[in-house]
Amino acid sequence: MRDLKNKKHFIKYSNMVVQMGVIIGVFTYVGHYLDLKFDTSKKYWTMILSLAGVFGAIYQMIRSLR
Repeated sequence: MRDLKNKKHFIKYSNMVVQMGVIIGVFTYVGHYLDLKFDTSKKYWTMILSLAGVFGAIYQMIRSLR
């Protein structure tokens, strides 16, 4: 019984890691795309959206832990 509970926790936290990676990756990709589309000299969109992705992923993690 305890082993099954440990597996559920492992799956839950592994899923959270994957979600965080996907959120940050998508936001960074969109930022990179916007930098290429608008031909910016510095990668402002990539920086802004990757930070937004990090904050969004942390928010999602905290919300799911409650």
